[in-house]
Amino acid sequence: MVKNKNILIVEDESVLALEIKNQILQMDHIVTHIYDSGEKALENIGSIRPDLVLMDIKLSGKMDGIETADNIRSQYDIPIIYMTAHSEDGTIQRAKITEPYGYLLKPIDGKDLHIAIEVALHKHYFDRRLRESERHYRSLAENMGDVIWKYSLSEGRFTFVSSSVMRMRGFTPWQAMQQSMKDTLSPESYKRFAEELKDRLAVFMAGDYFSTLIKTQYLDQIHQNGSLVPTEVVMTLILNDDGRVTEILGVSRDITGRKKAEEEKETLIAELRESLDKIKTLSGMLPICSSCKKIRNDKGYWEQIDVYISSHSEAEFSHGICPDCGMKLNLS
Repeated sequence: MVKNKNILIVEDESVLALEIKNQILQMDHIVTHIYDSGEKALENIGSIRPDLVLMDIKLSGKMDGIETADNIRSQYDIPIIYMTAHSEDGTIQRAKITEPYGYLLKPIDGKDLHIAIEVALHKHYFDRRLRESERHYRSLAENMGDVIWKYSLSEGRFTFVSSSVMRMRGFTPWQAMQQSMKDTLSPESYKRFAEELKDRLAVFMAGDYFSTLIKTQYLDQIHQNGSLVPTEVVMTLILNDDGRVTEILGVSRDITGRKKAEEEKETLIAELRESLDKIKTLSGMLPICSSCKKIRNDKGYWEQIDVYISSHSEAEFSHGICPDCGMKLNLS
């Protein structure tokens, strides 16, 4: 059971307000203040910051409880429980708009009050955690480089696109959500996407309900300036309550740098292969004359060593006289 929570009472019937206060104190909660008008409550709630407000719908003063609650809701994250002696449809409909955490009919039973407070405090706690989680993941989605998106198969358009699409494709999230998948991908990539989606849906319909993950590399997406952005895309099929595939949740990653590096690598490999094809090598045992230094070729003819090497490699020769030969020939 939740204890020691600060509770504000807004009630213009003083006797009833004191009865409610005593009931709350018996629950080990704290009644911070009791106000008899919406104006007083709004004037002081910012400094009080209670954990919960018990609000009478019919209040004396210019503002009733519903208008007061609406002002509180727009400025503060504080749960409100309405107290009323009336249950007219018009009043209830007005009250619903302010998203209260409960209703109590007067005269207020202590057990009903206890349950309403416990439920409201627990619900507000989990609502706050959910909002914090949503803010966390929204911030993560907006700041990460990858684009997170959701695509409706029935509507044929994106229902969510993270703001990182601006960096990847130059479109705002709103502009991207007006596009179909065919508008987003190049014709070749769209054809590949459609074929893979069709195959995966066929597998799913055949009974393989775990085959909902689709990973497709190198889908070219169209940038706002008309250029193509190579992306790696991972998608998963989303099912509705009836087990039918209705949406696709996907993550797209810009791989321009990776693809450029791979293309440069392929170019380098091709150039290397071309260079290797041009290289002629000499290997094995070469028969050479110990006197004239001629080499016998594979046809049995003896060739000058420079002629032989030139025909079996890329080497070229320039002729001259070395110093030793120059001395022998009296050329010094």
